[in-house]
Amino acid sequence: MLSKKFSESIFVQPYSMLHRMLKVFLVLSMLVTPVHSAVQAQTPGLSHVAGMPLVGNYCTVSAGVSLANAPHEDSFSLDVPGTPISAYWVWSGRSRVEPFEGDDTIVVNPNGSGPVEIQATQALTSDRETSFRYHTYLFDNALAHVQEGTNHFEVSGLDINGKHKENHGVSLVVVYEDAACPYSQIDIFSGLDSFRFRNPIAPFGPDSEVVCTTFEPASEERTLAFEIFVGGVKNPSRGNSIWHTSGTGLPPTDLVDQPFATEIHDPLNNTPGREWDMHANTFTVPAGDTYACIQIESPDDDDGISAVWPMLTVQIPIPLSSVGDTVWYDDNSNGFVDGNEQGIENVTLVLRNAAGDEIDRMETNADGFYTFDQLIPGEYSVVVDVDTLPADAAIQTFELDNTLDGSTTAQLAGGENRVDVDFGYRSQPEPTATPTATATPMPTETPTTLPTSTPTETPTSVATTVTIVTTPSSPTPSPTSTPTTTAVPTVSIGDRVWADLDGDGLQEAGEDGIKDVTVTLYGENGNVLKTMQTNADGKYLFDGLASGVYSVGFQQPADGYIFTTQNAGDDRNIDSDADPATGRTVPITLTAGADLSWDAGIYAQPDLQIKKLDGGIRPQPGDSINYTITYSNTGVGDANGVIVIETIPEHTTFDPANSDPGWDCTADPTAPGVACTYDLGIVPAGTVNTVGLKFTVVIDKPLPQDVKVIANEVVITHTPDGPSGKKSSSVITQLAPSALDTTPEPGEDAFLQRIYLPITLR
Repeated sequence: MLSKKFSESIFVQPYSMLHRMLKVFLVLSMLVTPVHSAVQAQTPGLSHVAGMPLVGNYCTVSAGVSLANAPHEDSFSLDVPGTPISAYWVWSGRSRVEPFEGDDTIVVNPNGSGPVEIQATQALTSDRETSFRYHTYLFDNALAHVQEGTNHFEVSGLDINGKHKENHGVSLVVVYEDAACPYSQIDIFSGLDSFRFRNPIAPFGPDSEVVCTTFEPASEERTLAFEIFVGGVKNPSRGNSIWHTSGTGLPPTDLVDQPFATEIHDPLNNTPGREWDMHANTFTVPAGDTYACIQIESPDDDDGISAVWPMLTVQIPIPLSSVGDTVWYDDNSNGFVDGNEQGIENVTLVLRNAAGDEIDRMETNADGFYTFDQLIPGEYSVVVDVDTLPADAAIQTFELDNTLDGSTTAQLAGGENRVDVDFGYRSQPEPTATPTATATPMPTETPTTLPTSTPTETPTSVATTVTIVTTPSSPTPSPTSTPTTTAVPTVSIGDRVWADLDGDGLQEAGEDGIKDVTVTLYGENGNVLKTMQTNADGKYLFDGLASGVYSVGFQQPADGYIFTTQNAGDDRNIDSDADPATGRTVPITLTAGADLSWDAGIYAQPDLQIKKLDGGIRPQPGDSINYTITYSNTGVGDANGVIVIETIPEHTTFDPANSDPGWDCTADPTAPGVACTYDLGIVPAGTVNTVGLKFTVVIDKPLPQDVKVIANEVVITHTPDGPSGKKSSSVITQLAPSALDTTPEPGEDAFLQRIYLPITLR
């Protein structure tokens, strides 16, 4: 069995002045792609349908038919290999003469059961063209029309603008569950996004907006599958392209002709028929990526297409995970597996889900190992069945306070294999104490504290909780979207996204705006109304709005950056209003005029680490221990107000003469437990200190006879505290045997001297 150590501490901190400001804008400028020279398509664009994303053993299947040719009715078949979970009808058309009417109802005959008229739960119209209008429709409650196996549908009743019919077509999309489907995240987007050649003027095109899906990172590459539904591609000989990319951090705002994006040339070719296109494809998402984006291009000349984009489906697998490792005899009770310590065979471990239900159990092998694999993301508990432990196995009488990242809960991404959930036992229980039922997951570095707790109760089970993180599963979607109406614009909302250099949540001199950050305006029900990018000063403005309730969402920052503290201070005009977890503001009621007080601060995080060494000596009482403390900052931001805190170990006295100048022990330095601080001030990003700070203590003489080690912990912290809090590093110094011990054992002559030689000479 391999020896295991505690993991080294990492600390996240705030940012500093000119150096930090330059780094903010250099990194953001690389992550936020400049807008393509051709302006983007008209809003409202595409957004999630209700209930998305779905997570499980799900796949999607779809089929459709063009209704552009008279008599504007046709049929199609669709095979559903598993249990239908949700289903969606989508259709579109264009009206070319006033009053530019659409048609939000169609008639379907599912599987010969008889004609059924369905009315769209979402109806959208492009209202800015002068000579025509696009119309897109979604019915998100079509599950009753679908059965497992082969389905046949007759479709009619689409009448866009009366006799001037320019119907596009109709499709049905089904999400189904089946064991053959990989465990996946399903995203379905619907809306209205037009793109038109000859129209380089906003908001018509020539290209669509970028639509992005986000997901948890995985430790391996994955194949993402998508399908695009497009109406109005009348001439397949005209040019078009689909562009796609994936990555981390801030998603790009344009893909066309960008070096990081991949082009699929001329994919829209009137399949399944004239003016209705369905294009399905795949691309590889590298390990670690957290978003994937898609955009449709129509060249801005006479060779491009003119069309409308009403729906996109995306499926990306979520790799399964595992948890496990060792049950072993921790003979020296030090909390980690030493080379001569043995695993315990045939111990039963039980795996439970978040509700406490047992979902699996297994026994350890001859080396004490176990593994629960093929686990879907979720929360689990690993429990030792103590009735299967050997009679000589007693649980350790102490808990290590930084096992499993400081608690009994671990966070795992999909595909991560956690192999440090361990359970250590003494082979010789205490003769007068009953062991405590305590889970001791395997530590991964030197323990920070000495074993001190005392067993007090009979064990019944030993459990460790493990959480595997991904996008949460959603229930089956239900129809919530309704057609929107336009009110008289009377109000506006906006302000600024800025670089919060010191992380205090307040806009201050020298903290500039950040350009090209995507800002989204949401309606009262959470529906996307508008999106835009901040200008060179970080400003944005949504105007021409009706009175009502809105909220604003800001694009999630790149890796290493976070939203700053929300609602700091008393002045709402200079604070940050973005929820750090979601990037969204609270609901905002607008009644009149302009409310320009809704801001978002972006804070560049440091990444502080600290390490402590004692030189590997084995000192005698009266000797010195010379601790060497090294630190680094590998984050994207400078760390401000950095302080190193040393605590004088028990049985020692601080030695200022042999320590580096600058240590401040405000209380009596001879008292164990006194904190001594060292002010490092600003630690710039990229700092790697290898020389180290020197902190020296002298071991008391004489020592109590039972003292064998000196334990010490150093802490590094900053102002203000980052989201991960302070970080620490510990060292336990093993003491040499006393050179002379005159304390007699019971029954010995008081004048007898017992001489102990060094271990190497015994």
